[in-house]
Amino acid sequence: MSSAAVVSNGTLHTVDLAGELVEAGLKDTQITFDGDQAIHDRVRTTRTGKGFRATTTREPT
Repeated sequence: MSSAAVVSNGTLHTVDLAGELVEAGLKDTQITFDGDQAIHDRVRTTRTGKGFRATTTREPT
């Protein structure tokens, strides 16, 4: 028996993607944050240097 888990910043997760991952056998997903929004956005940025915690914590689409 094999298993898989994902650690992600969550920015590209959607309800449809979650369903596909479950169907593929994924059992665990961990979405990580580095503190409150100000700290997170200072530590983790996009390629253009912008913070993205607000994107990570949006309502699922």
